[in-house]
Amino acid sequence: MLSANIEQDLLEKLEVHAKENNITVDVLLESILYEYFEELEANGAKLIPVKDEVGLAASLGDDEFNDANYEYLRKQFGM
Repeated sequence: MLSANIEQDLLEKLEVHAKENNITVDVLLESILYEYFEELEANGAKLIPVKDEVGLAASLGDDEFNDANYEYLRKQFGM
């Protein structure tokens, strides 16, 4: 799990980036995740189609899902 400080810092960076690009945080996250999944597939990952993020977290395991997404977002925003 992410600590509250890291979570807050990440949220603030997402909000700034979204505002700079005149989009909502939801749209920003969707685009980041889309790029992330494309990158995974390009590297040979076999993704399991799911209908929502809850299903995705369940298919990967919550910790693995959270860690992978945090690392990708950290790279994107230079944390």
